[in-house]
Amino acid sequence: MTKQRITIMLCAVLFCAALGVYAPLKSSVLETERRLASAFPELPHGISSGKIKKFCAGIDRFYADHFPLRSTILSAASVIFAYTGNHYDTSRCYQGKSNWLFLGNDYSKCVDKLTGKESLNENQIERMAAKYSRLQRLVDSGASQFLILIGPNKSTIYGEHLPGFIFPSRVRYISPLVAKLRAMNIDVYDPTERLMSFKSNRLLYYRTDTHWNLLGAYVAFEGLREYAKWPPLFPATFKNVPSKHGDLVNIGGYTSFHIIDDDTFSLNDFHIQSSPSQDDTITTVQASSDKAVWVFGDSFTEALKPFIQAQFRTVRYFKHDDFKKVMKSDAPRPDIVLWVVVERNFAE
Repeated sequence: MTKQRITIMLCAVLFCAALGVYAPLKSSVLETERRLASAFPELPHGISSGKIKKFCAGIDRFYADHFPLRSTILSAASVIFAYTGNHYDTSRCYQGKSNWLFLGNDYSKCVDKLTGKESLNENQIERMAAKYSRLQRLVDSGASQFLILIGPNKSTIYGEHLPGFIFPSRVRYISPLVAKLRAMNIDVYDPTERLMSFKSNRLLYYRTDTHWNLLGAYVAFEGLREYAKWPPLFPATFKNVPSKHGDLVNIGGYTSFHIIDDDTFSLNDFHIQSSPSQDDTITTVQASSDKAVWVFGDSFTEALKPFIQAQFRTVRYFKHDDFKKVMKSDAPRPDIVLWVVVERNFAE
């Protein structure tokens, strides 16, 4: 018997012995993480590369959860990260550098998408492309223009402020879907490059909030306006105003958090008067365009409103879930339908 065979057999014996020690263990509660520890995986029924890969991944999770002194080590790491101003728990909210807070993985797996742990497969791309194609067909039936505006995640724009244990993937999660939609002639505007080029001047997102601020919304909308070839807006200037705690302070469970007054702005000398009607149509007489727009959006729409209303004569705002009902209604169709969606939900 050769030395190579002896070595292989010895490794196999040690591996089986290790499995024998751990296999009887059942799933237990990990108190520090408030979840069940992974149970030992069932042996695969049949042999295939996919089943073996899944079984080995289960073993990997099992050993990671049952590693000796795991809770003690993680507790010590928590103290170290808290002392240095960071926190390793990325489930709901985590702290980055320079008093930046970022949204955690409980929200659309945004951390896994950022780091490349999650990626879009072909079936997901096709499914999402079919969804946006259906939206476009509903719009086209009324001869309106359909545009999608993506609101980039704060972690996409301000990756330099992420904590040292978060490493963004070189391939962005949404890129394959954006490319697919553009190949289908669906208008998608992603202002990421524009925001990146403007961010060295003043902050475009809030330090303690998930959203872009008024200035960031303006930079993104100006990019969309140029992309869509809409008429120029009236000049807008901005001034700093006192900052407040953003939504991430509550999401992260902070009882207090140091605020820096450099991320909040108000419009200065932007005198655009808009008035709502009984059907929630907002009319702006001095708008740059006499066109009408329907905006279907999420919370990233809020900071865009002053610029949307300065651009279009009439505006109506809806939630994403209202789309099918509204587009099939008897209401007179607008010239433009704008779909505003934050990056983490764009490919859901």
